[in-house]
Amino acid sequence: MNHPTSEPDHSIEAVSESENTSVAAVRDDFIDFVRALSLSVVVLWHWSFTIIDWREDGPHASNPIGLTYGLWMLTWFLQVMPLFFFIGGYAHKVTWRKIQSKGGGAKEFVVGRAKRLAIPSLSVAAV
Repeated sequence: MNHPTSEPDHSIEAVSESENTSVAAVRDDFIDFVRALSLSVVVLWHWSFTIIDWREDGPHASNPIGLTYGLWMLTWFLQVMPLFFFIGGYAHKVTWRKIQSKGGGAKEFVVGRAKRLAIPSLSVAAV
């Protein structure tokens, strides 16, 4: 439902109101920003919380959380994975509603998602 307000309508109904609207027009910039930010934080934390220890038999990965007193407390405040999965669920729901509005069902949803995951995964696996 569209209301004459200055804030964007983030509801599912707003996304599925017009079938003729392009995908770019229905993308939610805030949701895209939160997805990108949470993914960046995950990569940053994995990168910064890995210490490579070179030994005689080669490199070994360790974690500074176990080596630094009290650092484990940061893990309670810097949780981003729940947000990442919540936003991913929201994006799936938007896609599901869009497929339903076009007369599709579970098969179209699963096949579409499988293609979107398989193409990049197979290209990385080929390298």
